[in-house]
Amino acid sequence: MMNETGETTEAVEVEVEQGEPADWPALDRVAFWLLVASLLWVAVSPGLAALGGFGEWFLRADLLFGWAAFALVFIRARRAARPVALLVAAIIAFGLAEILTGVVTGTPLLVQAASFALYAFPLAILATVLLAPPPGRKVLLLVGLVLAFAFIQFPILAATAPFSTNPDFNRGTFVGLAVGFHLSGAVAGVGAIWLLGRMERVRSVLWSIPLLLSVFLTETRQVAALLPVVLGLSPALDLKRWVIRLIAPVLLVLLIVLSPRIEGISNTAGDRAANQVERAVIEPEGQRKIEGFVETAEALAESPTNLLLGLGQGNSVGFLAQLGDQGIQSEEFGSSVGDTLGLQQSRVVDELGPRLGYGSFANEFSSLGGLVGDLGLVGSLAFFVGLGSIGWLLIQVRGRNRGAVQALGLFYLAMGLIYIWWEQPALTLCIALLMGAGLLLARSDVEVASEAK
Repeated sequence: MMNETGETTEAVEVEVEQGEPADWPALDRVAFWLLVASLLWVAVSPGLAALGGFGEWFLRADLLFGWAAFALVFIRARRAARPVALLVAAIIAFGLAEILTGVVTGTPLLVQAASFALYAFPLAILATVLLAPPPGRKVLLLVGLVLAFAFIQFPILAATAPFSTNPDFNRGTFVGLAVGFHLSGAVAGVGAIWLLGRMERVRSVLWSIPLLLSVFLTETRQVAALLPVVLGLSPALDLKRWVIRLIAPVLLVLLIVLSPRIEGISNTAGDRAANQVERAVIEPEGQRKIEGFVETAEALAESPTNLLLGLGQGNSVGFLAQLGDQGIQSEEFGSSVGDTLGLQQSRVVDELGPRLGYGSFANEFSSLGGLVGDLGLVGSLAFFVGLGSIGWLLIQVRGRNRGAVQALGLFYLAMGLIYIWWEQPALTLCIALLMGAGLLLARSDVEVASEAK
């Protein structure tokens, strides 16, 4: 192609195509860099907090960045695909349900805001990425950052595991804000490897192994959470899907049972992983999870109002219930957090009495139980509509990104059932960004294929 002076413009066109597109709206650019800022804050804030003696709220600036990005995109409110529009509607409905429940139960406004910000955060992040899709290279930047953070934490875990008897020793790593977050780092890293997956599949598996091994260096009682990841990633391999889906669970169980003795593993140093799983599930401590659900259900059944609108934020077995638990306040969070929110002792936790265990399977805390218990059917329905819209999006993914994207969705869902991971922004930020990146990459693959035809 020639310009008026007779010079070719091909090089200029290629440069524009490889850089930021001229039609990338300014608000979308700001939203994208706010998401990057949120990721970077997750990486650096634990160290800054330790150096400066700052508390939990200092670590939660990632929420501010993420919600600011969503607000900018939502204000512009351009048209979107049906599942994305449903996702945004679910976020709004969930906020209204939070307010309604808070007013009826007399929950402090700060608690309502905190509960909404924590639960709806991954929904808002995913909606932001899909409503304001960044260019392909910027999508890969997000994926690469998550992968980099995962590998940053791995050597820390590998170096400290043999000398620790505390399952939560990974504090100070970018996901070190609650028990077992090293697992989220491993899974996020594996997801990033597969999404960057434009590399050979065998090499992708080999690069994934070190991150997955971090699970066995630390909190092995949560190893069952890897099952949906194994099942989700397996279709991406060049083997018969039905064979992989059958043997993957068997291999995982064998790996747990036959794992060697690792000094310092979890809080039962030197025991095999299989023994830890047995302790968490079979011994009395493991019944605490069931008791939490039962006690929550009994409290909801006391009246139609409880059933519809819940017990109020922080009154059942979610993350906010921990902030009102005096035993945990003094040990981990500092009394100022619960006092600032105006939280009292969780009604359900108070009924259950002193805690017996601290592992994911051995205490009462659960995002699912906290969601239903705090907000009842109305708030839960709004949230699950949002999850349904995400499922609608993920089911439509085809091609090489399918296994990774759907595995991340399964992982997020499974861990919310087990523990309080739906309310942990350091985890959900990475998972939501990777799901959004996978959806955008899959969409671009379809567009390239259609253009080739």
